[in-house]
Amino acid sequence: MRTAVILITFLVATTMISAVLFTKDGLEREAEFSVESAPDLTLQYLKGGRVEPINTSYITLISEIPGVEKVLKRTWGYAGVGDYTFVVIGLDPEGLDYSRGVITDLEDGRFLTPADDGTGNIV
Repeated sequence: MRTAVILITFLVATTMISAVLFTKDGLEREAEFSVESAPDLTLQYLKGGRVEPINTSYITLISEIPGVEKVLKRTWGYAGVGDYTFVVIGLDPEGLDYSRGVITDLEDGRFLTPADDGTGNIV
């Protein structure tokens, strides 16, 4: 009986330690991936506390700054669904670096395209 209690105690302790270590490792990997795949700099134009579109003519000006490797425009907006407000961000998939693990499969819908810019389309 004593042996069974000791075995169960060690089994529970080992399970708890393993769960904590696996969770810690997963969170560290996710944080590293987020840092690697996030843009180094995101430019936004605020007007009255709200994000406003930036003129796309600035893309050339920004890309000429020394050290800038790539400039991508994005479609951005709010989507009100019932009592919830979602932030929708659309990137042109042609300019993404797929070697860094960009998700290419969608459960439903499609990627936003440059043609969706300014139309209010939410797909």
